[in-house]
Amino acid sequence: MNEPPIVQVSLLTILKLGLLNIRREAWRKNSERCAIEADHLHNIPGLLEDFSIDLLKYYVDIERPQYVRETDDQVFEEIRNAWTELTHWLSKQ
Repeated sequence: MNEPPIVQVSLLTILKLGLLNIRREAWRKNSERCAIEADHLHNIPGLLEDFSIDLLKYYVDIERPQYVRETDDQVFEEIRNAWTELTHWLSKQ
């Protein structure tokens, strides 16, 4: 199943912003934060490659809250917007 465009755009936004976080934190030599970001992002390429509603639900219900618990700073507004789009789309399925 191919993901709908809104899902694809949201996941790509999350991936892009997470990679920017990794780059920023790597320059700060903050390996712990890099690991948190990488752990948050590592399943997104597979979700884009082989989309399923169940995998998206797992990301939204399990991986996203874990990331929020592990981060000590405010999550970027763009990521929150992408999460809102994913949650809204899932609620209609």
